[in-house]
Amino acid sequence: MQAMVRPTDVVCRLGGDEFAVLCEAMDEAAATKLAKRIVEVVPKPVDAGGFELTVAPSVGISLTRDPATKPADLLADADVAMYFAKDQSEFGYAFYEDDLQTRGGRGVAVNVPE
Repeated sequence: MQAMVRPTDVVCRLGGDEFAVLCEAMDEAAATKLAKRIVEVVPKPVDAGGFELTVAPSVGISLTRDPATKPADLLADADVAMYFAKDQSEFGYAFYEDDLQTRGGRGVAVNVPE
């Protein structure tokens, strides 16, 4: 994944099989392009010690224009979007929408087609 992002972006493992890509100054179009690349490239089989391993990624995207937004809040929003993408998105990725309040008081993610 590191090869898919800009040199200023950060890829980190949150735990288990969850990773985060932190990108500063990225708009919706650029985030969509990156998500599509991840969804296309990551599932390609890799050799893991003689076993062929295939992963099906689900990408949650959280954007903000407010510099006061806390990074933990962005990650939590992206997590909501990721679970939506995993369960309901036909694209393999979804954007978080903070104006929709359902699912136990948390915002929900939405599919955003091209």
